[in-house]
Amino acid sequence: NMCCECQVSHCCCGCSLRNGSLAIGVVCAIFDIVFLVWQIIMSVGAAGGVAIGGWIGVTIYAIHLLMCVALIWGIVENKSGLCMIWVIGSIVFVIFEIIIGLVITIVASVGAGLVDAHVGGGLSVYMGPFIAIGVLMMIIAGVHIYFIVVIRSFART
Repeated sequence: NMCCECQVSHCCCGCSLRNGSLAIGVVCAIFDIVFLVWQIIMSVGAAGGVAIGGWIGVTIYAIHLLMCVALIWGIVENKSGLCMIWVIGSIVFVIFEIIIGLVITIVASVGAGLVDAHVGGGLSVYMGPFIAIGVLMMIIAGVHIYFIVVIRSFART
C-alpha cells in the first residue's frame, strides 16, 4: 500500500522526529493563536458589525489550535493516538487548502483574462493579489503535507 510507505526517519535539518514534531506543533500553535486573534478582530470589524465569514475562520483556527495542543500533549506523553488526531485533522485541512487555493487561483486568473478581454488591462491588476494568495495557499499545503509525514512517522515509532 503506497500511502503507508510515506515515512521519514528524521525531520528537516537532521533533527529527531520527536524534536521536529514538537517544533511543528509549537510553531503551528503559535500561528494558530496569531491568526485566531486576527480573525476575531476582523470578524468584529472596525465598524462594530459582525462578519459571519470571519467566524468560520475563528472556528477553523480554534479547531486547529486544539489539534496542536493534542499533538504537543501526545509528543510529551508519548501517546501516538493524540498525534494521529493532528495527522487526520490536518489531512482534512490540507484537502480544503488545496481546493480553496486552486479555486482562488483559477477564478482570479479567469477573471483577469475576462477583464483584459472586455475592459482593457487596467482592472486585471487587481486580480494579481488573489492569484498570489491562491499560489501561497498551495505552497502552504505542500509544507503542511511534509509536516503530516513527519508527525505520522513519529507516531509510528
